[in-house]
Amino acid sequence: MKRFSMIRDFHLADWFTLGNAVCGTGALFSAMSYFDDSDVLHIYLACGLVFAALVFDVLDGRIARWRQKASLLGRNWIRSPT
Repeated sequence: MKRFSMIRDFHLADWFTLGNAVCGTGALFSAMSYFDDSDVLHIYLACGLVFAALVFDVLDGRIARWRQKASLLGRNWIRSPT
Protein backbone atom coordinates (compact mmCIF):
# COMPACT_ATOMS: atom_id res chain seq x y z
CA MET A 1 0.00 0.00 0.00
CA LYS A 2 1.35 3.39 -0.99
CA ARG A 3 1.91 6.08 1.58
CA PHE A 4 -0.83 8.70 1.73
CA SER A 5 -2.78 6.82 -0.91
CA MET A 6 -6.10 8.04 0.51
CA ILE A 7 -5.02 11.66 0.12
CA ARG A 8 -3.74 11.06 -3.41
CA ASP A 9 -7.05 9.55 -4.44
CA PHE A 10 -9.21 12.45 -3.21
CA HIS A 11 -12.20 13.22 -5.37
CA LEU A 12 -14.22 16.43 -5.51
CA ALA A 13 -16.94 14.93 -3.31
CA ASP A 14 -14.37 14.12 -0.61
CA TRP A 15 -13.73 17.83 -0.06
CA PHE A 16 -17.44 18.30 0.62
CA THR A 17 -17.33 15.36 3.04
CA LEU A 18 -14.49 17.08 4.89
CA GLY A 19 -16.46 20.34 4.90
CA ASN A 20 -19.34 18.46 6.49
CA ALA A 21 -17.01 17.08 9.17
CA VAL A 22 -15.46 20.49 9.90
CA CYS A 23 -18.88 22.14 10.23
CA GLY A 24 -20.17 19.37 12.49
CA THR A 25 -17.11 19.53 14.72
CA GLY A 26 -17.28 23.32 14.83
CA ALA A 27 -20.95 23.16 15.82
CA LEU A 28 -20.10 20.81 18.66
CA PHE A 29 -17.32 23.03 19.97
CA SER A 30 -19.46 26.14 19.61
CA ALA A 31 -22.25 24.52 21.65
CA MET A 32 -19.70 23.53 24.29
CA SER A 33 -18.46 27.14 24.39
CA TYR A 34 -22.00 28.26 25.16
CA PHE A 35 -21.97 26.13 28.31
CA ASP A 36 -18.70 27.76 29.34
CA ASP A 37 -19.64 31.44 29.03
CA SER A 38 -23.43 31.48 28.32
CA ASP A 39 -23.07 33.74 25.27
CA VAL A 40 -26.07 33.04 23.05
CA LEU A 41 -24.05 33.85 19.92
CA HIS A 42 -22.34 30.48 20.31
CA ILE A 43 -25.69 28.72 19.94
CA TYR A 44 -26.52 30.76 16.84
CA LEU A 45 -23.15 29.85 15.37
CA ALA A 46 -23.71 26.18 16.20
CA CYS A 47 -27.10 26.22 14.47
CA GLY A 48 -25.60 27.87 11.40
CA LEU A 49 -22.81 25.32 11.26
CA VAL A 50 -25.29 22.44 11.52
CA PHE A 51 -27.19 23.88 8.56
CA ALA A 52 -23.92 24.29 6.62
CA ALA A 53 -23.05 20.66 7.41
CA LEU A 54 -26.41 19.61 5.98
CA VAL A 55 -25.70 21.54 2.78
CA PHE A 56 -22.25 19.95 2.48
CA ASP A 57 -23.75 16.50 3.06
CA VAL A 58 -26.36 16.94 0.33
CA LEU A 59 -23.81 18.32 -2.11
CA ASP A 60 -21.38 15.53 -1.31
CA GLY A 61 -23.87 12.86 -2.35
CA ARG A 62 -25.01 14.71 -5.45
CA ILE A 63 -21.48 15.34 -6.67
CA ALA A 64 -20.44 11.73 -6.07
CA ARG A 65 -23.45 10.45 -8.03
CA TRP A 66 -22.98 13.04 -10.78
CA ARG A 67 -19.31 12.16 -11.26
CA GLN A 68 -19.95 8.44 -10.58
CA LYS A 69 -16.94 8.25 -8.28
CA ALA A 70 -16.65 6.73 -4.84
CA SER A 71 -13.66 6.74 -2.51
CA LEU A 72 -12.80 5.19 0.82
CA LEU A 73 -13.76 8.42 2.58
CA GLY A 74 -17.26 8.73 1.17
CA ARG A 75 -18.19 5.13 0.44
CA ASN A 76 -21.14 3.52 2.22
CA TRP A 77 -20.17 0.47 4.24
CA ILE A 78 -23.65 -0.99 4.58
CA ARG A 79 -23.83 -4.72 3.99
CA SER A 80 -26.82 -6.35 2.41
CA PRO A 81 -28.62 -8.85 4.64
CA THR A 82 -27.54 -12.42 4.04
